[in-house]
Amino acid sequence: MAPWVTFTDSELGRVGLTEAEAIEAGHRVAIGRTSFADVERAKIQNETRGTVKIVAERGTGQILGATVLGPSGGELIHELALAMRMRVPVAEVFHTIHAYPTLSEAVRWAAEQAASAATPSALPSSPGTQPR
Repeated sequence: MAPWVTFTDSELGRVGLTEAEAIEAGHRVAIGRTSFADVERAKIQNETRGTVKIVAERGTGQILGATVLGPSGGELIHELALAMRMRVPVAEVFHTIHAYPTLSEAVRWAAEQAASAATPSALPSSPGTQPR
């Protein structure tokens, strides 16, 4: 699974299937998405345009694909590419500690949403810590 990056302003990093491709291939998808506008580091850097989107298999939480459009999108996509290669469920990406304040928190928040939609029992019963 090779990630690819388009070095534009904002950077676009992608790996695996898009939501449309996953549905077309017959997968039952769960989507996690977060905006860089909700990420403290992006606010500090005044780079709040963009989003992280994770496509996971409903029921198993396996990551089918991901897109990062925003600051350092080409750097942030690699965590998701590794998770896909190692078949790590999306809930484990969420449960991984991400330093604060970093742009990688956007990946964590998108992973929380995808895991909640794909495998709700894989998350703690208390509310997440994502900015609301």
